[in-house]
Amino acid sequence: MEPEVFQLLPVNSESFQELLKKSAIILNICENLKIIPIVYGSFACFYHTQDENMPVNDLDLLVPEDSFPELINILKKNNIIHKEMTWTSIVCTIDNSKIELDSIERNLGIRSKETIYIQVGDSGFNIINRISLTDIYQEAVDRMPETQEFAKQKALYKGKLDKLKNITLS
Repeated sequence: MEPEVFQLLPVNSESFQELLKKSAIILNICENLKIIPIVYGSFACFYHTQDENMPVNDLDLLVPEDSFPELINILKKNNIIHKEMTWTSIVCTIDNSKIELDSIERNLGIRSKETIYIQVGDSGFNIINRISLTDIYQEAVDRMPETQEFAKQKALYKGKLDKLKNITLS
């Protein structure tokens, strides 16, 4: 199946294009390990809403949790700065670009793993479907504590959730 060519750029187009270049390194590692990452988070939200005013500052990828040991080993071998997080995530930093590898089992669970394959520049991405992405944002908003510490993040997620819910199906 031919990918959908996606040419729209977010408000932070220069840093987004740099992020895409750096993410190719992680995508190639995944491809070599026969891992098919699913994009969720801001990039997926940007794709579904096509809101050019939305910044995309990092790339969030869902991968099988059992692939973490292999991924960490290759990241170390390639001197890619990374940190294992307690919430079952690996955060990679390449220059100023952040690419997060999250557990598909813990974040997607029983939701549909259906994706849309898109081409952006030289890279292909499997974007999570809108309904599953909406569910993930809803769960994040519902579970986030009502504290000052989380207020900004919760408001950001709520804004994305509202935009996703307001998409009219065509």
